[in-house]
Amino acid sequence: MTINKTDDLENRINDYDVLVIGGGPSGLSAAYYLDQMGMDYCVIERGTLLRTWRHERWDSFTLVTPNWMTRLPGMEDMAPSDNRFMTLEEINQHLTDWVEHFKPKVMEGVEATRLRQLTQEEIDAIPVAPYDRPLRYLIETSAGIFRAHDVVAATGQYNQPFIPAASQAIPKEVQQMHSVTYKNPGQLAPGGVLVVGGGRSGIQIALELRREGRDVWLSLGTQRPIPDAYDNINGVYWLNRLSGFAKLDRGVEYAPDDLERLEIVEKLRQNLATCQQEGVTLVGRLSGFEGGALIVRPNLIETLKDAETYLQRFMDEIESHIGKAGLGKPKSNLDLKLPRLSWGTLQETERLELTQTGITSVIWATGFRPNYRWIDVPVFAQDGQLIHEAGKTSADGLYFTGVELNPGFGGPSPYGIGFYSFGEDARRVVDQICEDSGSMFWADSIIEELD
Repeated sequence: MTINKTDDLENRINDYDVLVIGGGPSGLSAAYYLDQMGMDYCVIERGTLLRTWRHERWDSFTLVTPNWMTRLPGMEDMAPSDNRFMTLEEINQHLTDWVEHFKPKVMEGVEATRLRQLTQEEIDAIPVAPYDRPLRYLIETSAGIFRAHDVVAATGQYNQPFIPAASQAIPKEVQQMHSVTYKNPGQLAPGGVLVVGGGRSGIQIALELRREGRDVWLSLGTQRPIPDAYDNINGVYWLNRLSGFAKLDRGVEYAPDDLERLEIVEKLRQNLATCQQEGVTLVGRLSGFEGGALIVRPNLIETLKDAETYLQRFMDEIESHIGKAGLGKPKSNLDLKLPRLSWGTLQETERLELTQTGITSVIWATGFRPNYRWIDVPVFAQDGQLIHEAGKTSADGLYFTGVELNPGFGGPSPYGIGFYSFGEDARRVVDQICEDSGSMFWADSIIEELD
C-alpha cells in the first residue's frame, strides 16, 4: 500500500524499525520478507514504484532470462514455466500483479539525499526507542527526516547511466543518447548509427536498427560474455549458480519444440556473430573524435580473442560446478545451432569518417555506474566499490540488496542478479537482519510455508 505524505511531512521525523531505500524489484523483495516477518518497515522511492522498468526500457525490450527464471517472492509459480522471454508489456503486468498481491508499505516521491549513523549522544537523546531497539541511522530526504534501526539500500549497484568522456568531443550535429532513453529507431535522425557497447543491450539495439535498414557500427569495449546456453540451459542460469544462488534447481532445459518458436530462437541468437552475419560492422573501442571522424582503437580482434578466452573459462567453471554439485548431464544433446563469428572477415578500423559512413547518431549502451554519494557511512573501498558480504556491511544495521554477483573465476557479473534471484538475495538480507537482532524468524515451518 502507498503511504500518503501529509502536508507537514517535511517537518516530521519518521521512525521505522527498518527503512528500505529504493522501490525496484530488489527493494520490494526485501519489503515482502519484512512484511512476512511482521516488522515495522517502510520503502521510500524517489520516483514511482518500478519506475525504471516502466519508463527506462526500449519498446522491443525483452528479458535476458526465460520465463521459468522469473521468480518474484510470493508469486514464484505465477510466471509460465517455459523458455520464452517476457516482453516489456508482460514484465510490467507481472510486476503490477505482484505489487497488488502483497501491497508493500511505500512512500513514493521521496528521495534520500544523505544517510548517516546517529551519534551515541543523538541516540541517548531519543526519549523512547521504538521496538525495544535503538534507532541507529538518520536519513535526510526530500520529504523530511527518517530514522531507523536497520537500513536496506536497494537503489541498485548500477543506477546512474554512464557515458564515457569521449562523448564530449563529438560535435553537436551528431545526435547522442544513452540506451536508457532509447525507445525505438524513430527517435533517431536519418542516417547511420554507431552503437557503443557490446553487451546485451548494445547487441539488441544494434540488431533492431540494422533490421530497420540502418547502416550500423557496434563499438566493443572489454567483453565478459557468458554462454547463450550450456547443457541445454540458459547461460544466465549458470551465472546465478556460480554466484551461489538457486542451489537446489537443475533448471529447465531447452527442448526441440523450443527451437520451433521464433521468439526463443531470435533471443538465443542475439549475439555478436548474428550482428556480423546481418551486416552490423564490428569495431574496436571508441576513443574520441578528431578531424571529422570518430576515432576507434584497432583492438577489435584482440578484444574478441580475450572474450573467447573468458568464455572458455566460464564454461570450464560450469563443467567443474556440475561435477561438484552432482547435477548430471542433460537428457539429450540438443544442437541450438547458434551462429559463430567469421574471423576471416573481421577488419580493424581506426577512423569512422562522418561524411563517408553517414553516421548521424551515437547510442551509448555503456551501462551504468553506482551512485552512492548520498551514503555517508564508511563501507566503501578507496576506489568507491562497496565492501560487503552477501549484502551485509561492516556497519551494523546497514545492508544492501540487488548488488552485483561475483563469480570467483572471472570478476563481477555484467548482468546483476536478475529476476531469478532478486527474492533469494533479499531473503538473505532479511535473514541477516533477523539474526543480528536475535530473532530466529526463518524457522523450518516458516521456510516451508514461504517455499
